[in-house]
Amino acid sequence: MALTIYEAARLTQNPLARDTFLSIATSDEMMAKLRFEQADSPLSFSWPREGATVDPAFVDANHASITEGTGNGDLVTRPLRMLIGDADTYVWAMQANANLVADELDRKVKAAGRIISQKAILGGYVTGATITPAIAGVAFQSVGTGVDSLRAGGGDIKFQTGAPRLSWRAPGDRDFGAEVLTPSNGVYMLRSDNPNKWLRVTVTFASLPGSGTEANITFASTTHEPDGLFKELPAIAGESQVAMSVGANGDALSFATLDMLIDDMVKTRGDRAFVGNSKLKAKFLALLRTAGGLTGSELAIPGINGPVPTYRGIPFLQNDWIPSTEVKGSGTTLSSLLLMDFEPGGFVCGYAGRNPGMSDEARIATLDPSQGSVLGINIRRVGELEAKEAVRHRVVWRGAFGLKSRLAAARACELITA
Repeated sequence: MALTIYEAARLTQNPLARDTFLSIATSDEMMAKLRFEQADSPLSFSWPREGATVDPAFVDANHASITEGTGNGDLVTRPLRMLIGDADTYVWAMQANANLVADELDRKVKAAGRIISQKAILGGYVTGATITPAIAGVAFQSVGTGVDSLRAGGGDIKFQTGAPRLSWRAPGDRDFGAEVLTPSNGVYMLRSDNPNKWLRVTVTFASLPGSGTEANITFASTTHEPDGLFKELPAIAGESQVAMSVGANGDALSFATLDMLIDDMVKTRGDRAFVGNSKLKAKFLALLRTAGGLTGSELAIPGINGPVPTYRGIPFLQNDWIPSTEVKGSGTTLSSLLLMDFEPGGFVCGYAGRNPGMSDEARIATLDPSQGSVLGINIRRVGELEAKEAVRHRVVWRGAFGLKSRLAAARACELITA
């Protein structure tokens, strides 16, 4: 069973864990909804994602045969990333204040929770790539989720002549994905055999080689962080579940935008919520006032202090990790609004736990972070330091984020905030 941080705080018997989890939940309204789910593997978080289905067909009474057709899908895997922070407490200070260690660990765990919250939206593992040997006219631009050369080795990129075209095989995949024609200068999206892995390359048509070639592509990271929701929903025109603005300088937030996200894009009907930063929330409240009343209807959500405004029964959660730095035309302070389903089949956080045979509730009720994994957070006493008169404790979290269904989240980009 998946739990939110607020639910974990209610269940735990450890005061340190309880108070810390509540402070994390109230610092970011989205964290009060985000569910944490234990990964089956100590190394990765995986789930099957449904693809296209094949419809059955009506037949006559004397049908000679039945046409067989099976649906497809793919196994989505996200490597668990590790977040570590040490806290040193001087022995003389511990002797003077018995609560000093607990206070310091409370701050350290709270800081870890804020980083987890930020990376749920903005996390991105890959920061660069190298094509070896280089293919003239082809340069790395960006890559999507689940790509890791450290764990799965290199991938391959193939250029073929005639009708010039490129294809890509991601690290760990068996085969190349569909070929993409590259008839002119531009940025092209390539998908691997596993379609949830994508690569964007910049093509300079005049520099493309005169003969076909294949090269290895390896990916590097300087952040070592998990991929967040913006990696799942990149701000790219034509991408599924992403709506770009139509105005030359971005679009104003409107009821039509909200209705589009609800009715046309997020098809799951679970625990849905809008998520936007404070500037978009101000625009949202202004919209509600124009429709009559002061703020519209409101909800009380466990883990969030005060009422939360809603539209069509769906709450608007404030998350200030979402930046207002998107650019279009003369608009330079544009932002994105998300509609997300927080049910276990929607957007979740997978974490590594030490006791895979124990339920989340049992683990949280009987353990604190210093004795076992609580939502992936562990606290360990490293011990006394030789170089200074201090004792070191370590806070560790291992986890990753997952969008269980592509239809469980959507993003409206380039919305005006100023």
